[in-house]
Parts: sequence; structure tokens; C-alpha cells
Amino acid sequence: MNIKVDNLASEVNKMLAEYKNVVFDGMESAIDEAGNTAKRVINERAPKNTGSYSKSWKKKKSKESSSKVGMLVYASGRSGSITHLLENGHAKRGGGRTKAYPHIGPAQDAAEEKFINDLNKVLAKG
Repeated sequence: MNIKVDNLASEVNKMLAEYKNVVFDGMESAIDEAGNTAKRVINERAPKNTGSYSKSWKKKKSKESSSKVGMLVYASGRSGSITHLLENGHAKRGGGRTKAYPHIGPAQDAAEEKFINDLNKVLAKG
């Protein structure tokens, strides 16, 4: 590839724009996969009395612009109001505490690890 000195700046800018698009697409994919990982870990570790709580978890994009992408994993409906009680346990009316079911913290850790690994692969390909 021969580039004239007069065109160097525009060629470098064009290559950087292509690199940005490749990385952004890879980052979007990595975020999506991290969300899937979080949902899977929550479903595996959440209490299963009726099964409706673990099935209530949803995933959606929370932010997207030319420089930002975000993913939100949340319990929908009434299940969202009991997540902290199940995650940490809570005081019983007659004394004592209920058993804690840690499922959100481990899911977040797994999702972060998945995202970092996937993003590192994208950046290595560049």
C-alpha cells in the first residue's frame, strides 16, 4: 500500500475509524454475551421455590450511542422488590434470619470476567 505524504493524515483517520467500528461492534457483542452470562448464573443460583423468580430476570440494552453501550439485567415485575432479601437473607418476624441465596453478586462477577475476556480477544484481533 503506497500512501502519498499529502494523504497520510486522511488515510490514518480512515484506518482509525475502521478500527473503532470493529472494536465497537466487538464490544457490543461482548456486552451482550456478558448479559447472557449474568442471566444464566442468576437462573442457576436463584432460589427455585416456584421457579417464577429465576424466570423473571430479563436483559436489555440500557445505553447506546456512538461511544457508549450498556446492558441491564433485572428482575421484572414484583420479583424486583425481593432481590435484596433473597441475596442477603432477612430478619424473620419471630426472630432469627432467613437463608441467603447469593445469586446476583456471583452473576455480576461472572459477567465481568466474561466481558473482560471477550473484549481482550476483540482488541487482540483489532
